[in-house]
Amino acid sequence: MLSRNILTLTLTFPLLYAGCTADNVALEEVTETPIGATGGQALSAGGELTLGFQAGTLASNSVVRIQTDRSATKATYVSPIFDLEVTPAVTTFDPPVQVDLQLATGLSNVSLMHLAEAGAKTVEGTAYDSASGVLQAQLTHFSSYVAEVGNTTTSTECPTQQPETSACPLEGQRCEYGQECCCGQCYPSLIYVCRGGSWGAAYTDACLIPACPDAGTSPCPAEAPSGACTTEGDRCEYGQECCCGQCYPSVVSVCQDGTWATMATDACFNPDCPDAG
Repeated sequence: MLSRNILTLTLTFPLLYAGCTADNVALEEVTETPIGATGGQALSAGGELTLGFQAGTLASNSVVRIQTDRSATKATYVSPIFDLEVTPAVTTFDPPVQVDLQLATGLSNVSLMHLAEAGAKTVEGTAYDSASGVLQAQLTHFSSYVAEVGNTTTSTECPTQQPETSACPLEGQRCEYGQECCCGQCYPSLIYVCRGGSWGAAYTDACLIPACPDAGTSPCPAEAPSGACTTEGDRCEYGQECCCGQCYPSVVSVCQDGTWATMATDACFNPDCPDAG
């Protein structure tokens, strides 16, 4: 992979009028890296930012440009500002571009922020490992980005599609995908829960070989069952726990292979709910 580092020295000479007494010197860090349709990596001039491109992310031979701006003085910024461009221009990256940004270790509440004209916005799916200091995220488009601590705009919305990375940003977050309906009720097909900074996923099999009862009857006992069951695929929910503005069952029992399988959902185990608004 050929990577070309460009170091541009810009000199602004004093104008010939009163009040201009010193030269201003600005140092610009830029890398331009050719990457083709088979994928590759682009690094910032300082080496702290790595952009990973999968095969097919770029349709043709392109040049990825990373400009590093270290002049920002906002106290909550913990990285330079990175201005990202690709030529020819790409509106949406699919698959997305993987971001690995080396920061200091031991930080808390770190997010990758998209610096848009309408204001800074958290990049969904940002994950920071305190031990290694590495922040990871995925980008579907290029713009200007910075790592920031203490920002309150962290998104609590679930990704619109099943997460493509193992890292997750909000401990205890629960996201449901797909739908399967049986016996007059519908259930999610797949549930993701954020635990210890990583997504854990499980298929519900809610409608696996259902045998629906006659109308007016219920397959669920009054309390969470154990032992043998008769109708494969029956699903029963018990209890309720609410957090972050949503409520979930505390216990779920599913009839599998003639036996009730009962588990606690831990849906609101140690939730990290955002401040209102």
